[in-house]
Amino acid sequence: MKKIVALMGIFALILTSCDNQSKVKEVKVGTTASIEVPVSLSDAKNLNDAAVFQMENGPQELYVIVIESEKAEYLDLVKESTGIMAEAFTPDLKGYSELVSSSILSNADLEADEELKQVTTNGLSTYVGTYQGMYEGVKVYYKLACVEGKDKYYQVLTWSLADKKEANLPAMTKMISSFKEI
Repeated sequence: MKKIVALMGIFALILTSCDNQSKVKEVKVGTTASIEVPVSLSDAKNLNDAAVFQMENGPQELYVIVIESEKAEYLDLVKESTGIMAEAFTPDLKGYSELVSSSILSNADLEADEELKQVTTNGLSTYVGTYQGMYEGVKVYYKLACVEGKDKYYQVLTWSLADKKEANLPAMTKMISSFKEI
């Protein structure tokens, strides 16, 4: 009888954690945007110093950050650059997305799993790509969206351990597709 009660408790815990992946809450990103995240995520402080928004669920190995960039600053950077940067990156969302993607690929032992693809997210032009590989000796999976807002470019980056990809991918995709300016 004790085994049955213990098994029922474990089963209830599994169902609850799965349910927490599908239940979402809308949260503000700085003062200009919002995103829907699983209720199981909590605020984080140490994921990325440049992020204006950071949340995590350590036990589920699910993380999300948002980095904002002023469009005008990026455009000025590209216009004033010379050499490789001037040749490689255009002064638009595509160029910004390619710059962010190349930065991700150069900072870890990752490969593009899915090349950047242009989509629309809540009426905003967006480039989405995915990456897999090793980061600091750990197999990881990243999903990136670079979103063009009115005055800003946003990087929405969510990641998980590679062996938790299948469990976390629906939440990762939902977070990216819920991003919007307010």
